[in-house]
Amino acid sequence: FQPFGSISLNYNYTDINLKHGYGNATYHLLGLKPEISFTTKLLWSTLIQYNTQLKNISFNSIFQWRYAPMSDFYIVLRDDANLSGVNKSIELSFKLTYWLGI
Repeated sequence: FQPFGSISLNYNYTDINLKHGYGNATYHLLGLKPEISFTTKLLWSTLIQYNTQLKNISFNSIFQWRYAPMSDFYIVLRDDANLSGVNKSIELSFKLTYWLGI
């Protein structure tokens, strides 16, 4: 999709085996990250992850507007839910940066 966007799929497998009977654990982390560039100043990126250690699904979406060089406005939506679909937390954040150039 370049130069307009990209999609990546990530998988992380962790196998922990402790000596002397302290136990073992296996964890999986699966992530999907689509990114879209509407223009050179308007960008959107999302990360969706499934985590077997925490037994939850995470969603993080960032909308970025570069209104001047080194100056950005961000809107961030973040959501964590367990496997039954019950939200653990949901956040909506705004961030404004401005470069003074002194």
